[in-house]
Amino acid sequence: SPGGYVRFVNRFSGKALDVWQLATTDGARISQFTDTGGDNQQFQLVPVGGPSAFPDPDPVSGSIASHDPSMIRTPSGYVLFSTHNAVETRTSPDRLQFTRTAAAIPGGAQWAGPYTGGNPNEIWAPDISFHNGVYWLYYSVSTFGSNRSAIGLATSATGQPGSFADQGMIYASAPGDNYNAIDPSLLVDAENRWWLVFGSFWTGIKMIRIDPATGRQSAADQTRYSLASRP
Repeated sequence: SPGGYVRFVNRFSGKALDVWQLATTDGARISQFTDTGGDNQQFQLVPVGGPSAFPDPDPVSGSIASHDPSMIRTPSGYVLFSTHNAVETRTSPDRLQFTRTAAAIPGGAQWAGPYTGGNPNEIWAPDISFHNGVYWLYYSVSTFGSNRSAIGLATSATGQPGSFADQGMIYASAPGDNYNAIDPSLLVDAENRWWLVFGSFWTGIKMIRIDPATGRQSAADQTRYSLASRP
């Protein structure tokens, strides 16, 4: 618009982003309101901190071919976890140079044979996070195109390659189910409630409540929530 200002209009409701009651103070309420074209519905986009605040990504080198990567920073440097070979790991001191290191879970998931065709090391899509002094590594086991699938958990006090102890199966799906227990991702919300989001094939994305004490499904909430689906 004239003067370098922009307006934000919801394409479904037709309502505009609006500064409540024409306020000009910091922290003023912003909401959607009928599109009036007023000054309080016009915004100027201002760069924050200049170019140095958001530098371009740096090139990476070394062992960088990884599938379904999940990375975390530990006191000993960065550790990247990825699919296959009992969870492949790569370490880096600076996020630029990566070195292939030991499998995250020594011996793999010994319980997972019925889901992997007998290979305990065929582990997919790891998800790493750090809470309450513990590194939580959720992972999935399956064969491609099947919903005979399961999600497991391994934990570590250090997050280093080879240090994770497998805690076994957390959740599973079976032929005939309308969902698939793969591709886990742990979410801890603003109220410190733990949720595990998973799934992609069949009826879409699901979520279950997790007990922070165990990393397993909450005994108080056994619901399998549906977050997103497709026809």
